[in-house]
Amino acid sequence: MGEIIWLPAYSEFAMKKWAVIWGTLGAGWMLLLLWARSPRLVLLTNYPALWLTASLVPIHPLHGSAFTFYTALVLNSAIQWAVIGLLVRAIFQRR
Repeated sequence: MGEIIWLPAYSEFAMKKWAVIWGTLGAGWMLLLLWARSPRLVLLTNYPALWLTASLVPIHPLHGSAFTFYTALVLNSAIQWAVIGLLVRAIFQRR
């Protein structure tokens, strides 16, 4: 068998892995909500990402497109859920 590499609980690799997993889940969740056309669930589960996207990305026909808005919404959702994942990890580490 191979040698097992031990990483401490607070390692940088573990934090990046946790953030990537939660960010990917957040982006997937937003894509699912956009596909299902569920604005209520978007508002309930991703309010900070929705607010940030709406304040930064115009959806006016002359200044921006819906594709740009939805892309920014998915990216902001991924960032939001990565931060939430890191907060959850920090809470679990404190226990």
